[in-house]
Amino acid sequence: MQNHLVTLQKDIVDQYALGKSNLCDVLSFKSWTPRVRVDNLEKSLTKEGQRELLALGQRLKNRFPTLLNQKFKNETFFFKYTKTQRTQESALQFAEGVFGREDATEVWFPPSQKRDPILRFYKACDKWRQTVDHNPAAYEEQEKFEQSREYKDMVAAVSRRLGYERNLTAGK
Repeated sequence: MQNHLVTLQKDIVDQYALGKSNLCDVLSFKSWTPRVRVDNLEKSLTKEGQRELLALGQRLKNRFPTLLNQKFKNETFFFKYTKTQRTQESALQFAEGVFGREDATEVWFPPSQKRDPILRFYKACDKWRQTVDHNPAAYEEQEKFEQSREYKDMVAAVSRRLGYERNLTAGK
């Protein structure tokens, strides 16, 4: 991805230099540097995700004040997350939104399970594995969208704006 984005950036700038592009601000493309994570953090919760989960907790607290306007007690509330950094951080941010920064430190989370039968129940479902997970037909709607006139028109418009003589593809 790191190399691919740099190549694509160079192509876009080159197309502009040849007068083939309709870009308004090529300087932004020239000065841009990709910040692709190459440290296996692609499944980590982003800063935006943290803000969203915090705000979601706050909104729910405001929406249900009689239910959520109390201190955390293990007997009253139960939180779980799957065995990933993203879901753990999501749970922490949500708890902070509901209980506030100080009280959120009191929230107890049980140890996560790799194959949690509650949160990832579908993994134990043979029907799901056959009809979704291992089924190429599960991508039927995506394929229909990619064959639609709207999608093709959008790809053609972006390709022309960037100065390409052929339409870009998902690969490039």
